[in-house]
Amino acid sequence: MYISNNYYQKNTNISSVFEAVWRNTNISRSAISKNLELYRSTITNIISLLIEKDLILEGVVGNSTSKGGRRPIYLTINKNFGCIVGIDLHPESYSVVVLSVDGSLLYSVREETPLDEENKDNPEKCFIFALDEIIAAIIEPVKNLNIPVLGICVSIPGIVNCDKGIIKDSEVFGLREFDFADTFYNRYGVPCIAENDARCLAWRQFAMQRGENVKKEDFLCVLTKKTEGTKLFGGIKQKGIGIGLAIAVKGSLVHGGKYCAGEYISTTWKGENSLQSGLSEEIIDSLFKDDDAYRLWVADLFKTLTVFIPLLYPEKIFLYGQPQEKADFIRKVIAEDVPQFNKALEKYNSALYINDYNQFELAEGAAYKYLQQMFVVMETDNESWIKAFDWDAAFELRKKGLSRMQLHL
Repeated sequence: MYISNNYYQKNTNISSVFEAVWRNTNISRSAISKNLELYRSTITNIISLLIEKDLILEGVVGNSTSKGGRRPIYLTINKNFGCIVGIDLHPESYSVVVLSVDGSLLYSVREETPLDEENKDNPEKCFIFALDEIIAAIIEPVKNLNIPVLGICVSIPGIVNCDKGIIKDSEVFGLREFDFADTFYNRYGVPCIAENDARCLAWRQFAMQRGENVKKEDFLCVLTKKTEGTKLFGGIKQKGIGIGLAIAVKGSLVHGGKYCAGEYISTTWKGENSLQSGLSEEIIDSLFKDDDAYRLWVADLFKTLTVFIPLLYPEKIFLYGQPQEKADFIRKVIAEDVPQFNKALEKYNSALYINDYNQFELAEGAAYKYLQQMFVVMETDNESWIKAFDWDAAFELRKKGLSRMQLHL
């Protein structure tokens, strides 16, 4: 695809300015110019365009500096410009979150995942049916928000090439090399993309890094997901707790050459079955009713995570998916059974954060993934081009949304 220099520069500037205002509520034009190292005239032109398009609002007038001059006008994101739909899809249940472009929560729901009984042995048809049914269920409540939908992002377990929109391998859904982009990108009237579930947590974590002079941290997100042992969508589902990782370095996610970075097996894994560790199936089956079994699982996980600390040098490790009432027990097991983990944290100046389980966190992360695509500076090579956000298309989607002509089956 040919990209003109003017078009490239316009998209790049809009993305950069939008991120600057999004991360720093009540920021002035002069501060944006300084932070982005762009001419004041360039910033003035971009801000004027974004005010005209209703993406940015002028707010409070600040005080003059000691040198006098014009008083700064602080800028904010217009939350009514548009919204993003985030969907966390698993075989047993799904969650939906709708966020406005400023990150405000507008709507959330959690339900059982629809199953196509006629095609339950056809994973692709079953997956398409499920997503169609979910969109059908949320169309009216989302339209009633009276805020245009700009896009949808779906969080799923598995290996996802998020740049080309290919689900390379999702055991729980039985999908292999499934072209998500070709099937869904324009199916519902707005762009629809997919992302790995653990990486969605990292996108959520990135979104928390807001404010002036916020440092982009290196961190590791550890997703632990309770599974019920159900076999649906042609996928094989083990009882126990599934684990996935997301690695963030200097404000970017590490995908790996084959998008497999973050796939997890423990140091005790022997390759004899589809479990992620060497723990017996009897122990895995007892995790939720036997503290001794749960203790063994915690120790196995953190013995493995110890290896990642000197390897990745994360400033923070975030554990997701375990209820808050387990936090003290987890720390007790680490102290007594895996003291090397705490020693590694101390040696490499890292810290462990145990996040309380939130049934909407993955859907939130999916929405934040799409939202932060709006910050991506356009690249000119073909593969990177599909990562970039097309602002002209977004402005057109807003027009359609205001006339209620979008989000359909």
